[in-house]
Amino acid sequence: MLHFPTYLQTLADRKGLRRESDGSRVTYRLSLAGTVTLTIVTDEFDPGWPGRVLSEAWPVPNTEAAHLEFMREALRFNRNALHHLHCGVRRDPDGGLQYRLIWDVPPLGRTAQEWGAQLQLFGRLADKAWQTLPRPGSRIGRKAPAADDNHVIFIP
Repeated sequence: MLHFPTYLQTLADRKGLRRESDGSRVTYRLSLAGTVTLTIVTDEFDPGWPGRVLSEAWPVPNTEAAHLEFMREALRFNRNALHHLHCGVRRDPDGGLQYRLIWDVPPLGRTAQEWGAQLQLFGRLADKAWQTLPRPGSRIGRKAPAADDNHVIFIP
């Protein structure tokens, strides 16, 4: 069983991932199939520190109406995403003017295949978030309400 930092360190060595370190904190950039690029932060010396996987950022919408629409869609997305992985769209921890899909990785031991499958699942969720959430600058339009809209769960 591997802890997440150990898994990423071996993955980085095998795949030649770009790696930046700041003390014991290490940041990796990983491109998955498609257009998904992830930023992964771990602590090499403290396996109990929860790693963090982040998607690319959405800027905060500049009008109140656009911000409310974005938050409404983000909450809907979070409710559905939590059925698959403990992650959600929230403010970027490094800068308060952006939102990201963030997964706080639990400090558990798993096999390399399980960690890989979870990273792939996060990548599919990030791709779905980019398709689902309104992008800043796009027109805000109300979609026609469906009868079963409150009971839809997507599967990435």
